[in-house]
Amino acid sequence: MDRTGGRVTLVGLATNTAATMFWAWLYDRALGRQPGLMRRLAVTAALGPVAYMVDYKATPKRFTPGWELVMSPRRMALVYLSMVLGMALGSRRADTGAARP
Repeated sequence: MDRTGGRVTLVGLATNTAATMFWAWLYDRALGRQPGLMRRLAVTAALGPVAYMVDYKATPKRFTPGWELVMSPRRMALVYLSMVLGMALGSRRADTGAARP
């Protein structure tokens, strides 16, 4: 792997942080105020493929995550599946029964 400087690392970190915050915001809005199990599953199942399409089809190549450069398609599918499962488990764990703001 090529050595990269601090500027590249900081830009990558900032881009990843912004993307993570965007997807968290979108997921939260899609869930609604009091999501039941079926809504959580439906939103989570839809958001994984949407994230892939945005990352690799709608985004210019130079701004894509670049995972395809170091991972096989199967491993990339596992990464997106892991994100979907993490979102579903996280939303369930965060559910305290109280109305969401």
